[in-house]
Amino acid sequence: MKKIFVALGIILIGLYFLYKPRYDDNSLKRMLLSDNKEDMINALLYAAKTKNTSMVKYILREPFDARISHNISHYGQSVYQVKMLAMQKLTGVESNNPVNYIPDTAVVEFYVDVAVKRGWLIKPL
Repeated sequence: MKKIFVALGIILIGLYFLYKPRYDDNSLKRMLLSDNKEDMINALLYAAKTKNTSMVKYILREPFDARISHNISHYGQSVYQVKMLAMQKLTGVESNNPVNYIPDTAVVEFYVDVAVKRGWLIKPL
C-alpha cells in the first residue's frame, strides 16, 4: 500500500512540473501588450517570479491601468497593483508609498527611476 502512495506522489509531482506554465520572452511580451487583463496579470506574475528584467519596458508601459481583475485567483487586484508589485519583486526595493489598487504617480516614478538606474529602461525625454 505504501508503494502505491509513493508512486502516486511521484506521478503527481511529475505532472505538476510537466504542466507548470512556462513562457518564452515572445509569449510574455505578447501577453503584457495584450488588452486582456488576465493574460497581462499572469505574465506579470511569471516575469516577477522568474526575475525576467528584460520585460521591464513592457511592465512599465501604461502603468496607471486601474482595471480590476474578477478572476478568482487575482480577484480585486488592479493591473497597476500587480505591475508595481512585480517591479517591487524584480528590483527587491519597496517604494516609500504603499502599493494598493489605486494608481499612485509617486510609486510609478520610483520604479521608473530604479529601472533607469539599473539600465533596464531608457527614460523618455
